[in-house]
Amino acid sequence: MELSSYFLPNMQLQTLDLSYNNLHGKVPIPGHPTYRQLLDYSNNIFSSTPENFSWCLSQTAYISFARNNISGQLPDTICRARMLEVLDLSYNNFSGLIPPCLIEDGHLGLLNLRENRFEGALSFVTKNRCTLQTIDLHGNKIEGPLPRLLSNCSELEVIDFGNNHIADTFPSWLGKLSNLHVVVLRSNQFCHSVEPYVTLYKKIDLKNFSQVYRSLILPQITSQGFCAQNGLMD
Repeated sequence: MELSSYFLPNMQLQTLDLSYNNLHGKVPIPGHPTYRQLLDYSNNIFSSTPENFSWCLSQTAYISFARNNISGQLPDTICRARMLEVLDLSYNNFSGLIPPCLIEDGHLGLLNLRENRFEGALSFVTKNRCTLQTIDLHGNKIEGPLPRLLSNCSELEVIDFGNNHIADTFPSWLGKLSNLHVVVLRSNQFCHSVEPYVTLYKKIDLKNFSQVYRSLILPQITSQGFCAQNGLMD
């Protein structure tokens, strides 16, 4: 089913849940709301979003486009959504660069861009307040080093950069993040001696994780060091 209108007129709408349908075409967006909103479009077959849709997200705290067929670049104007705390675009076909403001502006708690086609190096400057608790970029085409400024995001609990093209030394500086519980770096090009790896590994409390996360956190330690786990040693 394709909806006939891309902008919904009801300004009093606080929750819109269209998840788990067979809706396609453009995602319908409530126009200029006056109340805090939660929007869930996940698990449909939407293929695009209206142009400049982010202008209508001024009161949106939660938005999920997860598991659709949406393609194209994510506009920088998404960061005009100052109330946004959760942004879930996972399992789509978004491409291009990740807008730096998603991390810089300091209001997001969860950023899930898993399994898309985002590319390029991550470039951002964290300000005084970074509220990110979860950042999941697994399964994209991210290149370059892992940004050291993530160490300023003291509330981070989950980091997943697995299955990208990141080339860097092992990020021992992650050990500064006292709330960090899950680190997924598999299938990249990290390399370092084993010592900082052991230091970080000891700070992660495996007792609080499901069996799935236990298998994903980090490769098993070997005497050859971390490089061997990423195919960088003979």
